Amino acid sequence: MEQNRRCRFLLQSVSAAELPGIDEWHSQMLESKEMRGHLRWMQQKYRLGQDMCLIGGFGPLRRWLAMRFCEANKLELEYVALTRDTTDCDLKQRREIDEQGAVVWQDLPAVRAAIFGRVLILEGLEKAERNVLPVLNNLLENREMSLDDGRFLMDAARYDKLGSSPGKHIIRVHPGFRVIALTVPVPPFPGNPIDPPLRSRFQGRVISPLDPPALRTVMNRAMASISRRAPPSTHTAHLLAVAGAIKELTQDPEIGLQVPQLTESSLLAAARTACLFPKIAPSECLDRVYPWEGVVFVPETVETVKAILDAIASSQGNSTSQPYQLTSLSLTPDHSRMLRPTWQPTSGIEAALMCCGSGSRREPSSFLAGPLALT
Repeated sequence: MEQNRRCRFLLQSVSAAELPGIDEWHSQMLESKEMRGHLRWMQQKYRLGQDMCLIGGFGPLRRWLAMRFCEANKLELEYVALTRDTTDCDLKQRREIDEQGAVVWQDLPAVRAAIFGRVLILEGLEKAERNVLPVLNNLLENREMSLDDGRFLMDAARYDKLGSSPGKHIIRVHPGFRVIALTVPVPPFPGNPIDPPLRSRFQGRVISPLDPPALRTVMNRAMASISRRAPPSTHTAHLLAVAGAIKELTQDPEIGLQVPQLTESSLLAAARTACLFPKIAPSECLDRVYPWEGVVFVPETVETVKAILDAIASSQGNSTSQPYQLTSLSLTPDHSRMLRPTWQPTSGIEAALMCCGSGSRREPSSFLAGPLALT
């Protein structure tokens, strides 16, 4: 009973918007009922001392969920993105030159997490090659790992049985060490299926996409948090209709079209653009976050997707778009690196926030044109 009260307190004590890289309008997704159920399950597995594996589609939702859990429990974390080029040495140690010019071994995130009792987030488990699996399996099952500098990581229970002099080369693994793996189901997604020995070390949880009513609620709350005006209802209906159509195309085996997924974060980004620029057609908002034409190279698939998107746009009756004009830029008083641009449509002035100095660059869109005056 006490643990359940503690779990509810942890889930409500920290706002998801405090996480780095998560905007206020994206944090609304983590506050939904479905995400709170996932967080409650993760809290239970953490208290039982079990490692977790979050399974779902492409997108940052699973990573945000793991970070939200660590933030709510005030846990430090180490992050490793697995790729096809990742080897066992990339998980253990690497050689570096210190300030004195000597070559030393530097612990990598997996070793640091085991020694200091942090949460290790492994993203892209389906990309791990065969030579990496034995290292991960031994770390998960036995809490053991042999390091290149001669040290040996040992489970805390076995380390305590060695007595007062276990040896300086034997390092005790912190009992608070946990692993959260993030992966996608293979098939239908590309990658390597997880081997049964490694799969048995995790407690799995499927992170399903939000259903349309819940997603509509999240979008409305997110828009209310960043603007006084909600996006036009036709824009929201258009985005949800496109999301449903893309979901059917990717999941129906009879259709067999290979198109990228339209994630919830992309839908929120498109809805945010529609909220800040209501005169823009939803199709143009969607093209900025879902550039499917750049990754689909089969002519028949391109024609099919175009026909579906055009049919949705014509049914919603909002295919026209009005250009916006960037008229001025001014620094915000509270952020030295934040600019407040002023956009001038044909009717009224709309304002938005953008970050400058990040080094990113995007090609101009069809709805942004006009002179620029820095104030």
